[in-house]
Amino acid sequence: MGKPTTLPEWDETEVNSVAPDATHKSEGWLAPGGVPEKPPFQTFNFWQNLVWKWVNEINIKGLLGYDALTDYLADLSYTIGSDGLLYHCLINNGPSSSTVDPVGDLTGRWERVVEDIVGKNAIINGSMNHAQRGASGSALFDATTTPLNSDDTYLLDRWLLLSNGNDVVDVSQSTDAPTGALLSQALDVETINLKFGILQIIEQKNC
Repeated sequence: MGKPTTLPEWDETEVNSVAPDATHKSEGWLAPGGVPEKPPFQTFNFWQNLVWKWVNEINIKGLLGYDALTDYLADLSYTIGSDGLLYHCLINNGPSSSTVDPVGDLTGRWERVVEDIVGKNAIINGSMNHAQRGASGSALFDATTTPLNSDDTYLLDRWLLLSNGNDVVDVSQSTDAPTGALLSQALDVETINLKFGILQIIEQKNC
């Protein structure tokens, strides 16, 4: 079955739409003694009007915009941020857990979905905003932290520090980032004249 060519508009001006009261919202229309009763036409109009609005919203955007009243599920939910970009939920987010707006999120609950013409970006956490081994958004790893800023150590999520010795550089999340990025990974030299760098290992199936 193909996509319909028209939307089911219903009582667009809402002049004959009335929301049900609290009792009917929770229990539906059931008269005393368990005898079914018909809802008034104004309530039917209200329901159909909402259906029309939701269908229209999805038809235009494909995905619904973020709101603080929805419980988003980790790995399953996607939403459109106020910046018009697509976000993927990594940790349950909403009234039942913790409500964090995906735009500018530094807690690791959301990731921005970025795809280009050639396909999905193979680099994970390229925005450097996930650091579960530290305090996401302001993580710092040095010679006193757990984990340490040692050679061959994972610090920011998915990123491996390689250095010619230990305590060569301190690693942190920085807001000094390229345009369009949330954060960058800062490497602050602690021991001079030694080589260092960061590495991400990409699985063959993601290449």
